[in-house]
Amino acid sequence: MIEFRDWLRSIRNNPEMRQATRRNGKLTFDANGKHIPGPFTIQARREILSRLLVVQEEFGDPLITESELKQIYRTWANELQSNGGVVDV
Repeated sequence: MIEFRDWLRSIRNNPEMRQATRRNGKLTFDANGKHIPGPFTIQARREILSRLLVVQEEFGDPLITESELKQIYRTWANELQSNGGVVDV
């Protein structure tokens, strides 16, 4: 689990893993004018979930419930619909 945590930390500021805009569709900047990235891309979230499920299997105890997985998939489907099916690459 430590490796998973460290990997998450390593990708959190990677612009290739993040959307440019926030969920409200706006670009955000801090007081110094530095761009604040939006959420992880769908591809990044899929990779995160995939890795989490591998860790869960190795750990042997549930780290994420079936209902949480269903909510994640619903959220992703809703986001894809609201973006007209466009997925950040």
